[in-house]
Amino acid sequence: MAREVQTDLLKATAWLHDVLEDTDVTAVDLLSQGIPEVVVIAVLAMTKLENENYLDYILRVKVNELAKLVKIVDITHNLSTLSEDIKARKDKYMLARYILNCYDPFIVEEIKEKYEKQRKT
Repeated sequence: MAREVQTDLLKATAWLHDVLEDTDVTAVDLLSQGIPEVVVIAVLAMTKLENENYLDYILRVKVNELAKLVKIVDITHNLSTLSEDIKARKDKYMLARYILNCYDPFIVEEIKEKYEKQRKT
């Protein structure tokens, strides 16, 4: 994934994007190893919180520019590796990519309202 992004900060974020979820490494560990604070903040933004629903996670990622750009690349990569029979996951990723690319907060709020209604039914 790091090959798909241009700047050093984006590359560092791409390399580390899953490290807090998948290992015992902490944000403090990353900072103590000299990882730039802006990268650590982006990695924190990309770390899904326990019991956080996917839409809230994506909306949280969206507010951090580094995290948002890396997540778009991550989702695009994930979509390219999915088999066609995994429609639900594909739909989830496509919606997330749309939200991350969408600049209109009213559209994002409308999507969130529809999502919440769907979850309740």
